Amino acid sequence: MAAEADFWKAVKMGDRTGVERLLAADPGLATARLDGASAILVATYYHKPEVARCLRPHVTEPDIFEVALNGQVDMGELLMRHGADPFMKDHDGKTAADHARARGHTALSARLERVPWL
Repeated sequence: MAAEADFWKAVKMGDRTGVERLLAADPGLATARLDGASAILVATYYHKPEVARCLRPHVTEPDIFEVALNGQVDMGELLMRHGADPFMKDHDGKTAADHARARGHTALSARLERVPWL
């Protein structure tokens, strides 16, 4: 548990070297959740783009889908600023906008379909 606590501290502080060191020792940390949020989502929330970028290769489920399912417009915008692809398709051929629309998150769906975002 100490490694996981150190991992979350490094993610929040933007300590890319620390995150990489901890992931090298325990790659499973990349799939850890903090209050339901993935590490890349936490890094994005804390405005730590370098950490978010170093986590991207370790993420199996893109977080743009996570924010779409939860209707998190602000987090979607942050992820987009840090390189998330709104046109990426999941294994069923659906985009994040498709998922947002299906869940009734029309504002987020509209933003995901609008290019450029900002």
